[in-house]
Amino acid sequence: MAKFTSVLDPKNYAAWEQDPSTRESIRLHTKPYPVDSTLAVAGTPQNLITVSPGLATVNLVTNPSMDTTDPPAGYGALRSAVLARSALVYKYGSYSMSVTPPGTVIGEGAYWNLDSWPMDQPLAVSAYFSDNAGGGDDARVEVIAHTTPLTGVTDVRFAIGSTVTFAGTGWYRSSLVVEPKHELVVLYFSNLAVASFTEDEIITGSSGVTAIVRTVGTNWLAIDTISGAFTSERAVAPNTTVETLLGSSSGATANVSRIVRTHVNMETLYLAFVTPSIHNTPFYVDGVQAEANFSVTAYCDGDQGYYHWWDGTAHASTSRRWRKLSSIRSYRLHCTRDVYVAYDQDADNTGTNAEDRGEFIPAGTDFGEDHPIYLDSHISFVNVNAGELPRIYGLVWGV
Repeated sequence: MAKFTSVLDPKNYAAWEQDPSTRESIRLHTKPYPVDSTLAVAGTPQNLITVSPGLATVNLVTNPSMDTTDPPAGYGALRSAVLARSALVYKYGSYSMSVTPPGTVIGEGAYWNLDSWPMDQPLAVSAYFSDNAGGGDDARVEVIAHTTPLTGVTDVRFAIGSTVTFAGTGWYRSSLVVEPKHELVVLYFSNLAVASFTEDEIITGSSGVTAIVRTVGTNWLAIDTISGAFTSERAVAPNTTVETLLGSSSGATANVSRIVRTHVNMETLYLAFVTPSIHNTPFYVDGVQAEANFSVTAYCDGDQGYYHWWDGTAHASTSRRWRKLSSIRSYRLHCTRDVYVAYDQDADNTGTNAEDRGEFIPAGTDFGEDHPIYLDSHISFVNVNAGELPRIYGLVWGV
């Protein structure tokens, strides 16, 4: 039995009804949407169109599918990787970027200069990876800050995306989201053993607090995923307690002398497409996206079909995606065979009465409705005569 909530209270029936505001009612029909659908299975109702607005976005990467120059314009090599444009495999456009890591350290790959980013805006980053072989190696997206305030450190890996492992010849998407005013934690040390730590290892303090190393500097570590506050942060001044850290994989130790917590400087950001582990397996990158969203949305560039466009030159400019229809306000259609058409419910050619079956439209008929209709779900159709597969095509308008 379903748990009772206000949604299940019949006294709230008014909320179930379509009730557009005056503003919605007089709004222009701003979006045309062509439809052309042939019934796939006789007797099974099919949606001609579904109200599914999706999410609008702007992709800030101007060459996201690697379709200009060799190596792809705008991308640079990280840690001696070799980059090239490849027509061997691709997910979007006609090319991808091949990356050959030397297999010396983690973090080998490519980068894209995103330039500055507003401190108060979220940043969602994603990219597709493949090795076209399924060799079991891996890749991921990361974000690197060139400088950070109050710390004096440079080129800090501060946002780490999901790791994808190559299996088969498919494409796998890695993604991450940077929250506004993202915090950066930098540990400074009184001895030089810090150079022996390794990126992505877990460090444990003498206080029991753990963290993950993201960047190893000359006398500092940038960390994240902290399990608590180190002793030197909790103690009351003057603090003479020494916190000793131990690396889980390197075995390195160091004494913390100072801890700085600050916001990441968004003046110069780099998107990185790199190896999370040490390997020299060539891999491919495609469908790169950077957007001001709290979550990653479907890939966008100006070649992705209806409601997508480039802001300038194709494959050399930012790109956008409109939302699709959030309501249907009018339509003009033609059917090739006798059909039942239903609005915001499914058509049914076995129904005993008209309201169950839907509106009967004879073969060869042009039909439609204009303002003030307001549909917020779908238009469904099904054949009237046994075995027939009618086709409906035309134009739907909405907002």
